[in-house]
Amino acid sequence: LKRQDAPSISTLHNTAAQWFAAHDLTSEALQHAFAAKNYDLAGSVLERIATQVWEGGSLFSLLHWFRQLPDDVLASHPQLTIFYAKEVLYGGKMEQAEKMLIDAERALHAMQSPDDTMPDNHRRVLGIIAVMRSAIAMYRGNIPELFRQCDLALQMLSERDKVWRAVTADHAAIAYYWHGSGNIRKAKQLFQQADATHIDNAYFRLAHGIQY
Repeated sequence: LKRQDAPSISTLHNTAAQWFAAHDLTSEALQHAFAAKNYDLAGSVLERIATQVWEGGSLFSLLHWFRQLPDDVLASHPQLTIFYAKEVLYGGKMEQAEKMLIDAERALHAMQSPDDTMPDNHRRVLGIIAVMRSAIAMYRGNIPELFRQCDLALQMLSERDKVWRAVTADHAAIAYYWHGSGNIRKAKQLFQQADATHIDNAYFRLAHGIQY
């Protein structure tokens, strides 16, 4: 095919990517989307994969895929930028992750008219940003900021966001454990609250170095 009709290869990759994406075969869809240089589709598919990996508690890095996305695609997918920031943060680059969260927040506000009520999906993304900022505050040992971001996350996230609220509870538990002389009882209560979601948070605890 390369010898006889090379220009059609990109079209075929694009068709394959769309078919795989429509049938929830996300890994295959992502590979073909990048091969076709259809970065908008690649960004949408990568966001779905990142959601499954992040919220499913999988120990799997997507950093090599994120690095292939153009800046304008990331700018149009604020939640995707947050997942990218998560990968960067757990690679030890807090300043870069923080900048990405600022970019995601700005992109989100740019999508919204000043007179509009904030859509629920925008509130959710802002809640996730607060969770990520609470992780940064935790790594820095900034307890007041850790409490503030946890409170903000719980205000923005709905009861349906069980994983993110569980992570927030984990972070708040650590804040209580570290605060002043420590509040072990409150910390234990929050850890148990996170466990009560019946979601495996081993990924988050491993990433944060939490053991109990």
